[in-house]
Amino acid sequence: MAKTKKDKGVVGMRICECRHRDGMVQYYLAHSYYAKESDSFRVYRGKLAHRLGMADRPVDETTFKQLVENRNPTTGDKLTPRDGKAVHAYDLNFHAPKGVSVMSKIGGDSRIGRAMLEASNETMEHAQERALCRVRKDDANYSKRTGELLWAEFPDSHSRPVGGVPDPHEHVHNVVFNATYDSNEGTYKS
Repeated sequence: MAKTKKDKGVVGMRICECRHRDGMVQYYLAHSYYAKESDSFRVYRGKLAHRLGMADRPVDETTFKQLVENRNPTTGDKLTPRDGKAVHAYDLNFHAPKGVSVMSKIGGDSRIGRAMLEASNETMEHAQERALCRVRKDDANYSKRTGELLWAEFPDSHSRPVGGVPDPHEHVHNVVFNATYDSNEGTYKS
């Protein structure tokens, strides 16, 4: 998203494919600065999270790893039919401009972090409404709206530390797992 002279500040969004199972667990949980430096609460969100009984539950290493490995954390069974997916999740991450982040942390304005999280949640709800799956049963081949996603929300107000020192950086990572629910077929799909 390009910033113009008229802009007072832009919240940027990036979408990254998460292709490496072990790397995801390490990056977001095990050895990440999120696990050590985060001053925010990490939770599961989305209609699929509700369906699985995980909505608003804290993100922990066990359930996160199960989802990364395409397992239903409630039953231990496969979540979607195929384990060998190339993309296990998508990281939709939102970033505030540096000046806004500085005002939040150094200026002590806690409203900024809350506003970032609210904007992130609102955007994720819009994305969820447009979630699709492929229908291939009985030689069909089309996309169908499901309106259900599951994501792990990682809000943070610091950048990765450089030389052991993080900078103020308001941002939210939403790790959207490559799964949805097809209510017509009564099955989970990628």
